[in-house]
Amino acid sequence: MIVKITLDGGIDRFISGAKGSTPAVDDMEDRIARQSGIAGLENVASNIHSRSGRLAQSYTVGGTENIFDVQSGGGHAVVRYGSNCPYAVPMEEGYNQSNRVSKATGRKPSLWVPGSGSGSNFSYNPGAKTGMKLSGRFVPGQHMFEKSLPDTQEDVKKIAKAEIERLFKALF
Repeated sequence: MIVKITLDGGIDRFISGAKGSTPAVDDMEDRIARQSGIAGLENVASNIHSRSGRLAQSYTVGGTENIFDVQSGGGHAVVRYGSNCPYAVPMEEGYNQSNRVSKATGRKPSLWVPGSGSGSNFSYNPGAKTGMKLSGRFVPGQHMFEKSLPDTQEDVKKIAKAEIERLFKALF
C-alpha cells in the first residue's frame, strides 16, 4: 500500500502569513478588548433599574463620568471599564445610611427625604414640606458588576471566536 501526500504550499503560506501577522494580531487583540469592554458595560447597565439617570449614563462609553480604557499590543490586551459617578461604589457594594458625614459640619446629619405617603407607600417629592427620616440601616448593594460577569464572559468568548476567524480569513 502506498500513501501519497501532496502539499499545496499551504504550510509555506501559513508560515509566511504568521511571520507578517504581528500588526494584524495586535489589531485583533485591540478589537477583542474594546468590544468586550463595551459588552461588559452594556451588561452592567442592563442591571440598573433606571436607564436614564446619572449612573446609567456613566455606564455608557463616552458618557459623563464613564471609565473606558483599552491598552493592547505585544500579545496582551487589557480593558478597564466602570464609573466615576460618586455613588457607583455604594450602589454596587451597599452602604450604611448613618455613615454619611456632612462636609460642611463634619457631623453625621439625620437623613431626611422630602415626600409624602402612608404605611409602606412613600413618594419622593423634592419640594415637599413633609417627608421621612431614614433610619441608620444598611442598604444592600445591587452587585451589578457581579451579576453581569457570566454574560460578559460569554460575550468575550463569542467576540474572540469571531475575531480569530476574521484574522485567519485575512491572513490565509
